[in-house]
Amino acid sequence: MQKNRILGIFLFIIVCIIFLLLRSKPLYYQTVAYTYDQGRDFLKASEIILNRKPTFLGPTTGIMGVFHGAWWYYVLVIPFIVFGGLPIGFYYFNLLIHFATFVALFFFIRKFFGPALAFITSFLIAISPYFISTSLFVGNNIMAIPCFLFFLICNFYLLEKKIEKKYATALFLTGLSLGLVMEFEFPFGLFLIPSYFILIFIFDQLKKTVLKLKNGLFFLLGLLIPFVPRILFEVRHDFLQTRTLLSFFFKPQLHNPKAYVNVFKDRVNLFIGYYKSIFTSDIVMLLFTLSILIAVFLIVRYKAKIYKSFLYFLLLLVGMLFLFSTLYKDNFWSNYYEGMPYGFVMIILSILSFEIKKQKKLSSYIPNALLGVLMIASIFPFNGILNKPRQEGLMVQTQVVSYLQNQLKGNNSYCVKIYTPPAIPYTYDYLFVYNSLSKKIAIPEKDWTNDQCWTIIEQDPYKFRREKWMEDNIPQSATPLLKHKVKDVDIILWRCVSSNRP
Repeated sequence: MQKNRILGIFLFIIVCIIFLLLRSKPLYYQTVAYTYDQGRDFLKASEIILNRKPTFLGPTTGIMGVFHGAWWYYVLVIPFIVFGGLPIGFYYFNLLIHFATFVALFFFIRKFFGPALAFITSFLIAISPYFISTSLFVGNNIMAIPCFLFFLICNFYLLEKKIEKKYATALFLTGLSLGLVMEFEFPFGLFLIPSYFILIFIFDQLKKTVLKLKNGLFFLLGLLIPFVPRILFEVRHDFLQTRTLLSFFFKPQLHNPKAYVNVFKDRVNLFIGYYKSIFTSDIVMLLFTLSILIAVFLIVRYKAKIYKSFLYFLLLLVGMLFLFSTLYKDNFWSNYYEGMPYGFVMIILSILSFEIKKQKKLSSYIPNALLGVLMIASIFPFNGILNKPRQEGLMVQTQVVSYLQNQLKGNNSYCVKIYTPPAIPYTYDYLFVYNSLSKKIAIPEKDWTNDQCWTIIEQDPYKFRREKWMEDNIPQSATPLLKHKVKDVDIILWRCVSSNRP
């Protein structure tokens, strides 16, 4: 017993180290994705604190005039304060949330499914391409992932555990997590909420619990709280988003409409993609799929004990989300169901947790074999981890701004004009804001100062757009005084006397 405990602690430390190491390189070198969306969101968080400008709306969705929830911006306020606005600090905070989720999930599985499955799930998530990438990407949709997982865990308690005295609390948390999923990723919630209401009437345990007055009120209260900022906005603006959304439902404006057969095929490929994204290689996926099929056979053959209600709940939930998604005949991006891989992870977990009463050793063969496979597979992602990465992401923009401001030599009055393909240079705008806080360097002007102006010009596959911007912003009589290049970004200091500028 003591040896098993020591081995368990050792394996837990190892899997935590693997989780963190596989995510540390992009953070250390700051090669994380830093695009229009991140710049916009970081700026909004800074405005909430620096300008005391609260907001009731979040980022834009794929539906013009409908927005994600404002909670995302208030989440970003936390790392902004803790790290003093440091851009990479937002990414550290995001990793911390996912690591805390990872640890909490381990102990949840260990308690109800056993240590073997806890380690299988942990190793799987630690080396999973999907879970690695989402740990390093900062965006409103990423926050839907832990919320969706929490929603699933709440329903495990409601369906499988007798918690009569705590039903109200569990339902409040279920509603809260459901509402937060929608506020962080609006399309997901748009399909998840009706799916869950249908499931309430399918599962007697949920129906009996939710339809009790006290429990139902707690559930609705939890569901309502995340929507408070949205409701306040709607009341103040004559229900603008509600009217836009209703118009979208009844008179949809589709960008790429497709026949239902093609939509169905697209969604099948999408859900297969969710499943495949969990695994580090096709071989590991094949072994897991084969193990699941064997486990299903053994469950049917020996009438093995499993968490039947929870498994059926998961299968029906994923099935309904699939069917609802086919009703939308336009492009359906994978992030619309951000967190869906957790649904598949929980299905795998529920199937592999089977227990055959008279042949307990047989029940342990598959989990033990898979754990061995994952421990071996966890070695391969470390290939090339010590190699220095390419210049990309936040690293490039940071170097651009640092170079430009190092040339100022104490001159706090300067002009910078920026061209980026998204047109609005939120990425650079936030870096200038951060340097004004941390280094007391003034935020640049957009008009020529002392007959000079810097330009930051990024590459664009559509060269005519870049050329048009140059024509509109740089007079033909302007003379370049200094040129520098950071990766594919041109930094130029121009001089042009005011009499020659339009």
